[in-house]
Amino acid sequence: MDKTVPPGKIAATVLGTCCIPWESPGQADMDRFRRTIRRLHEQGLRDLYIFGTAGEGHAVSERQFRVISEAFVEQMRDLGANPMIGVIGLPLATTVERLERVNAIGVTQAQISLPNWGALQDVEVETYFREICDQFPAIRFMHYNLGRSGRILEPDDYIQLTLAHPNLVATKYGAGHPETVSGLMQKVPQMTHFFTELGFYQGTALGSCGLLASVSSSNPTQAWRYFNAGKDGDTHLLAQLYAELSGVMVGIRDCVGHGSVATIRSDSLNCVPEPELALLVSPLGTICGFTICDDITARDLEAENPLYLPQAKIWLGSCALGPGIVPANEIADPYTLAVTLTVERGGRKVFYGSSTTARLNRRLDDLAIAALHDHPQPQGFLLTTGTPIVPPWEFTLALGDSVSISIDSVGTLTHSIGVNDTKFAA
Repeated sequence: MDKTVPPGKIAATVLGTCCIPWESPGQADMDRFRRTIRRLHEQGLRDLYIFGTAGEGHAVSERQFRVISEAFVEQMRDLGANPMIGVIGLPLATTVERLERVNAIGVTQAQISLPNWGALQDVEVETYFREICDQFPAIRFMHYNLGRSGRILEPDDYIQLTLAHPNLVATKYGAGHPETVSGLMQKVPQMTHFFTELGFYQGTALGSCGLLASVSSSNPTQAWRYFNAGKDGDTHLLAQLYAELSGVMVGIRDCVGHGSVATIRSDSLNCVPEPELALLVSPLGTICGFTICDDITARDLEAENPLYLPQAKIWLGSCALGPGIVPANEIADPYTLAVTLTVERGGRKVFYGSSTTARLNRRLDDLAIAALHDHPQPQGFLLTTGTPIVPPWEFTLALGDSVSISIDSVGTLTHSIGVNDTKFAA
């Protein structure tokens, strides 16, 4: 954090997370983890934390928590940065034990949240913060105001808590409800409040607040432009960047992630999976990373009329992406990657196909540059590259199917199939 900030405060800055890469269940890829920390730091995300709500913190063993935390702290200190560690959604006793470990290795910033087992009453909230904040006076705490705990703390709650615990210095709030954002900024100015992109757009008009990089973490340069526009009062640029970020969010919501439910189009009788290598491309056309895409297609609509191609490709849940992004420099030759597609129905394999990215008809860098021709993408973009595997015409996806796509060196994307039952008023 900013060393010019008075002791006891956390600077309003761009706060980013560093997710833990896994080689296999229970085995973290520590080399890639360290490289990720360095890369994020180089790209401008210098205020980093681990074990937020990305999924690892509550699931790791105590040994894994110790090993990963120590590696994170060591790497951050080598970079001259101040590490932050999260202890999120755990019972009080486990939270205290992990904070003892955090305190022992000299970490002075930590995120906490109320336990997830049930909504706490007022007296239980007071006990929770007393047992944590008073026991670790050297740690500055950021409270993640998380809805899954069953209770969102209100601004008036923080007024009382900060009077009792001066090392409770920051909040983290991702929901973006205007009343809560406004209340935090106006009633509790003694704390530093961090909001995701939506909340930041509202909060920065009311004072100094931090940006919790969510969708903007894919482009740290844009995240900083957005943050600085708010900090400097450049409302025109702030609104422009907010519109871009909102557009990215709309696109993301049309996709689903690894382990989620993709959908088949309700008016199609022949929807098929299309496994594809996908590229993460910078605004300048540089390929930064690779992931896997299932670009589901309603091919009966596509065959009926070429003008129906948009409807055959785009609907809510029509695309699955994941399981993560592999940096481009970690794949030696993207033109020799084996690709497999498996569809299971009721526990039985109903389709299997295999191929390779050697079947690509165009070079990947050519595709990236062509996608930018007369169509600038200031926030960068994901580009799918076409499928090398086409199921036979008589095959179609069905509700409940499980789809698994593997690409060498990139990973395995798995999702199930549901139906989009969104209704529209006439």
